[in-house]
Amino acid sequence: MGLHGARRASAAAVIGALCALGGSAATASAATWTGETHGKLERSSRLASGGSSWHGSFWFTTDRRGGVRGQAVIAYEPRLELTGLNNAIGYIRSYAGTALGLLGPYGSAISGAGLSQIVGAGVTFRSAMAIRRGTLSGSLRKGRLTLRMNGKLPGIPYDVNLILATGSRRIDGGRAGIRDPFSGAGDVVGGRTAVRTFENRSKDGGVTEQVGSYWVAHRTG
Repeated sequence: MGLHGARRASAAAVIGALCALGGSAATASAATWTGETHGKLERSSRLASGGSSWHGSFWFTTDRRGGVRGQAVIAYEPRLELTGLNNAIGYIRSYAGTALGLLGPYGSAISGAGLSQIVGAGVTFRSAMAIRRGTLSGSLRKGRLTLRMNGKLPGIPYDVNLILATGSRRIDGGRAGIRDPFSGAGDVVGGRTAVRTFENRSKDGGVTEQVGSYWVAHRTG
């Protein structure tokens, strides 16, 4: 083989090696992941306290550019207690003439029902456990995994009822907001596990909020 032939053979070998490396890198970057998430949200005010806890599973694939496509199923368990409101009702009943302002936004409804007829107040949810399912998107780049649950997460419908000596009466209701479990970015450890943890406490007006949550994803293929 002449000099030119040797050069051509060497160049072909180098190009072949580079192509093989490129193919391996592309295959390695495309992967399948599965994971789970858990969390709890608590809000409290003078009249009420409650929130929700959640747990769920998710799975997704990454493409060669680090794009994420997948699915998630999250189960939310709501809770709302009106201990403060019931205490205020009992106080006003015991001390006639006390301002109904202690009852907050429920003052007029409770006054209309008649204090002597009220046993207490309570909340009912229309779902003992609310299931939310949706698509996931995000990115996996530079050792950071970001996940987003697409679309809105509808709240959990609830009713506030007065418990009367002769039955009950609905005085309020709405939807209890739920939290997106995929906030922030997770750190990838060892190339095969990503973890995101979050804890926070805040106060806005008369409402205190505490939240703690995590999600973890494992590369399976």
